[in-house]
Amino acid sequence: AEGVLLVQNRDGSWTFPGGRLEGGESLEDALGRELWEEARATIAPGYQPLAVTRIEFVNRVPGRVYRVHPTYLMWVVGEVAALSDEPHHDPANAVVARRVVETEEARSLLPELEQAVLLAALPAAGVGG
Repeated sequence: AEGVLLVQNRDGSWTFPGGRLEGGESLEDALGRELWEEARATIAPGYQPLAVTRIEFVNRVPGRVYRVHPTYLMWVVGEVAALSDEPHHDPANAVVARRVVETEEARSLLPELEQAVLLAALPAAGVGG
């Protein structure tokens, strides 16, 4: 069934799974790791870059290392290959749940930036908006 994979943050907001590079890992390794940690999901081969967002750190999280300022977030669109029923454990302790929802429900749950990314991703994923 088609749907949009979302994760819920500890503050109750919904977003896409994601994160940052750790150590010397590749973009592909980071993508796979973050999807697994936050959503217990694996991505199918053939995903594609969709957009890049420039991030300015206005509010800094105590204890977090900001190696590059500004930094950039790469968004990708792809198909979920598998979702595990194994309980998830987000090492950052930020994500508390995951859901696969219909496009319209995703639009109602997501903040404005993520809504724009979702709308851009639909044609790339071969899905109508």
